[in-house]
Amino acid sequence: MTRTTRRVASSGFAIVALQLFALAAAAQTPDTAMQDIKWYVHDSLIDASHPLSFYQALIEQATEDAGTILMGYSGPFDQPCCADFSAVSVSSFSDTGGNTWNTVDSAQEFDNLDLIDPTGVRAFVVDMITFCGGTGMPIGCATTPLCGSSPSNLTIVIDIHADTDFGVFANTLAHERGHNVCLSHVSTNTCQLMGASSGGDCISASECDQYRNKRTSTGGTCACHSAPATLVADGAACSEPPITGICSGGVCGEVGSDASVTLVASAGTSAQQGDTPDDPLVMSGITGGWTDLGDFVSGYTPQGLAYADDRGITYAVSPTVGDDVLLQIDPATGNATLVGTISGISGLRGLAYDPGSTPAPADDRLLAIDSQTFAGVYAIDPDDASSTTLGTLRIGGGSGFNGLAYDSVNDRLYASSQFAGGIYEVDLSCSIPINQCATTMVNAAGPGRAESGLAYSSASNTIYVIGGQLGPRTLYDTLDANALAAGMIVRGYTRGLDGFTLGGLAATSVPEPSRGSALIAGVLCLLALRLARRA
Repeated sequence: MTRTTRRVASSGFAIVALQLFALAAAAQTPDTAMQDIKWYVHDSLIDASHPLSFYQALIEQATEDAGTILMGYSGPFDQPCCADFSAVSVSSFSDTGGNTWNTVDSAQEFDNLDLIDPTGVRAFVVDMITFCGGTGMPIGCATTPLCGSSPSNLTIVIDIHADTDFGVFANTLAHERGHNVCLSHVSTNTCQLMGASSGGDCISASECDQYRNKRTSTGGTCACHSAPATLVADGAACSEPPITGICSGGVCGEVGSDASVTLVASAGTSAQQGDTPDDPLVMSGITGGWTDLGDFVSGYTPQGLAYADDRGITYAVSPTVGDDVLLQIDPATGNATLVGTISGISGLRGLAYDPGSTPAPADDRLLAIDSQTFAGVYAIDPDDASSTTLGTLRIGGGSGFNGLAYDSVNDRLYASSQFAGGIYEVDLSCSIPINQCATTMVNAAGPGRAESGLAYSSASNTIYVIGGQLGPRTLYDTLDANALAAGMIVRGYTRGLDGFTLGGLAATSVPEPSRGSALIAGVLCLLALRLARRA
């Protein structure tokens, strides 16, 4: 938003009023507790395919994602925190003084990293860590000082396998920095960042205090926080240079990114797997952070959700005694309205929306797969719930499909399987052999999730994946739809959410900010000018 000023006669009072308003607005936005880290990559990891610039980009993305972990909201157990990681510069380091640091094998080798750089917070990326307590292969290790102390140097070591094998580089960074600020391992909830095994994004209020108190510097402000631990509503306009965009889950994101998406889910929130999905959730497209609206007003338990962006309607399929039913869901209230009975079909799990090849509603359709026999592929009329059988699945190894998403830009239907990791494409031509719909894994490195759900948003051109895994945990992934359509292996940062059992998932569009906050500011400014004129 471009701001303009103009001079007004008798404006002394107006200027004071505007200054007071500016001070009040600034007081509501907390300063950012920055975590400044100097980075070093062992030269054994650097080659023609992975130059230092490769690690620069990797670390920049990891610091951005680690900041999202701290600032963002991951569900009711999580405490959003106005703390962030600074932009980084990366150097290489070599073995010196008899030390071989491509593998950090002992506490002595860890301590000897002071020979590389003796001051400040330093992070060293190495090929392997073989000590640091715990069981299994450590992927991170860090200095853990006493909470009342203020050491002049703190060390973080991260195994490159945290990225290449596990995809948790950002989570490992945020976790190890937590040790730097004196935090210990915890085990109350599987979504906790400071759990002994990586995967969660949740922190507590006291942990947030430590990140803020042990800051290395103070940056700008958290534009989507009205206090260090209080969020501005999703969909509000924000400016956090260099981004001017939309608040989502406590993070400022660009228009057209995940910030332009709100997810709607049917879920059971009293258990992380196996609970009845009878509650509607609304979720941030950036962080996956969720709010429980209570219960579906009409008592349904939807097992598949899909958003029709050209209609502005969220649809769901729900099992009943006998045939399944098609519903319209109000994501603001959780109210479910019956569209009709899907005659002769039961056990539908996933749901996706195909807007058709024309703007007219006549070719709109919902797509669904029978999850009981894993065989039937159906087209459902969104106006009256009448259905057509498109064919049967030629499943191969990808049985157990739960989630469906239709990429309307690239004209592709995707399914997620709880039994075989990865994302599958379903060929809707369903012709070779006759009336069989081929399924092909298109992202072998992608997430395999129990009770998983998929959703697609044309606003961000992204596939959203949620499901349970390991612990159990509820995990959230975003996949670039164009890369997926091009056959590329895509993997983003996996977020560990406050847990729930997923029934269905839809991605709704967030309108561009209406400038409500700017209008309020304008009204206050106008009021100040009128008071000045009266004076």
